[in-house]
Amino acid sequence: MKKLLSYAFSPLREGDIALSQGSDNGLAPILLVAVEETSPGCVERLEHEYALKTELDADWAARPVALTRYNDRLTLVLEDPGGTPLDQVLDRPLGVSHFLRIAIPLAGGGPSDAYARLNSQGH
Repeated sequence: MKKLLSYAFSPLREGDIALSQGSDNGLAPILLVAVEETSPGCVERLEHEYALKTELDADWAARPVALTRYNDRLTLVLEDPGGTPLDQVLDRPLGVSHFLRIAIPLAGGGPSDAYARLNSQGH
């Protein structure tokens, strides 16, 4: 993707799976998920996520745009729906019970939730 060169990227997370946010005047904001190809399962994870691109709805998911190489890493390009990664908002990991009180309604809280929408498409 040649357009990637037009973006200015801000790192959000480093490591085997790096996350960066890209922005530029006039271009849609994007996210980059770049993996170390030597990390077990990382390549397959990105390939699987990219394969779901036609099944995901921008109302509830960051949709994949491209799977490419960028800075010598396999990189998944996603539409950026905005927001801040949860690990940057919290000062420490959530306790299990607190996490479950948030996650369960999101995962299965009714017909408008992401899980129900994905399953309604046969997944």
